[in-house]
This record gives sequence, C-alpha cells and structure tokens, in this order.
Amino acid sequence: MENKIIEHMEAKLMEIAGSMQKTLGDSLQQNIHNSFKKLPENEANSDNNSTPGRMVKGNQPHYSCGTRLARIDFPRFNGENVNQWIYQCETYFTIDNTPEDVKVRLAIIHLEGKALHWHTTSAKTMAADSLPSWTEYTQRLIDRFGAISEDLMADLMKLRQHRSVTEYHEEFDAIVSRLNLSEEYTLSCFLGGLKHEVQMLVRMFQPQSVRKSFSLAKMYEVAYHDNTLANSIKRKAKILGAQKPLLANKPSSNADEPSEADKTKF
Repeated sequence: MENKIIEHMEAKLMEIAGSMQKTLGDSLQQNIHNSFKKLPENEANSDNNSTPGRMVKGNQPHYSCGTRLARIDFPRFNGENVNQWIYQCETYFTIDNTPEDVKVRLAIIHLEGKALHWHTTSAKTMAADSLPSWTEYTQRLIDRFGAISEDLMADLMKLRQHRSVTEYHEEFDAIVSRLNLSEEYTLSCFLGGLKHEVQMLVRMFQPQSVRKSFSLAKMYEVAYHDNTLANSIKRKAKILGAQKPLLANKPSSNADEPSEADKTKF
C-alpha cells in the first residue's frame, strides 16, 4: 500500500516538473523574442554592416577613433623627422580605415613642441571649419620641417661604403625610404656604393634583391675579418719562431787550469 502511494506521488511530481519546465521554456523564448523586436533595425544589423572604427547612427556612418586600434598609440610629432612621421601616420590610417575628413584633425591633436606652435600660428589664417586635405597638410609640414634644398637622388648617387656594411645599409635605407624607385634601380644603387672588393664578390652571385646583396656582403665581411685575424696570428707566430734562442753561458776559460790547492801539491 505504501509503495503504491509513493509511486503515485513520484508520478505526480514528475508531471508537475515537466509542466513547469515547459512553462519556463515557453516564457523564456517569448521574452527573448520580444527583446529582439524592440531593438532598432540598424542596431540589430550593426555587426554585418559596420566597418572597423565606425558606428552607425541613423543612416549616416559615424567614425569612432580608436575602436580598432585602442592599444596602438598614434605617432606624435615634435618637428623632427617629418617624413618618417608622415609615413607612420599613413600606415595607421590604412590599418584603421580612417576617413579623409578625420586624418588632419587626428594628426593635429598629436602635435607637440615646435610643431604645435607652428600649427597654432598657421591655424589663425585657416577657417575653423575648412581644414586642408591630408595631402595638402603634409606638404605644408614638409615645407616647414623638411630639410632645406635636399636632393635625395644626389645624396644617393654620392653615397659610398666607408665603414661596415651594416652602417652603409642604414645610410642607404634612410635615403631610399623617402624615394619611389624600382627594385632593379635600388639594387643597382646599393651595389654601386659598396667597396670595390665587396661589390665584385657580391656581383658574382647575381643577387636579385637588396636584401640578398646585403646578406652576401655581410658574409664576405665576416669571412674577410676572420681570415685577416688568422693571417695576423700566423705572422706573429712566424716572427716569434724565427727569433734565435738566447745562447747558454760559455764555460769559464780557466776551467782547465789547476786550482791553487793542486798547485801546492806540486
């Protein structure tokens, strides 16, 4: 009798639990459905239609600076190395997909020192709502902070290796990075500036890039240094070996003469 009562109660409990589970599931599904219905259409589709660094506001895209590159510092400019700074800015803009109308404003807030003083003075002649384009603004920066009457091609033609290959390569890169030259012409200029003996050895391998030429020149430089050091050690050893050993002390010429004691015997 007791077993039947227990079985009946268990059956009732299972029925109640199933009913509650179904009710909760239907309620949760309905709440989720209602929540999605309340979301604006543009917000629901933002994941598919938005681009990095932009948020959609109504039907107009709105740029949100730093959305994608929040952990990358925008390069600052204090008036030194203007061409390198422009290159870093343009790389940042490419990765961030920065709109054209934001580039100049973004650059301005990262000026400091004499560069900021220059902009503050120049801004007095600009309309507040009509900043120049990025191309025009960078040209003004180059006119103000670039080298005076620099002729990069002339500098490249005069460049020659006087010290190590690495130092020559660094000087070469500093000039070539600011020019737009073909790979073949760049390679020709690099080889032409090497020391004659280095250049001849590198050309034997007919390298097709500056990177390969630099690698070959470095290998020759290391091998030449090691060979010079080995030859120097050999010469020193040869000189030391050619030196005559010190002569031993000659025996005394009086060694065969009788001593005073022997003389008294006679």
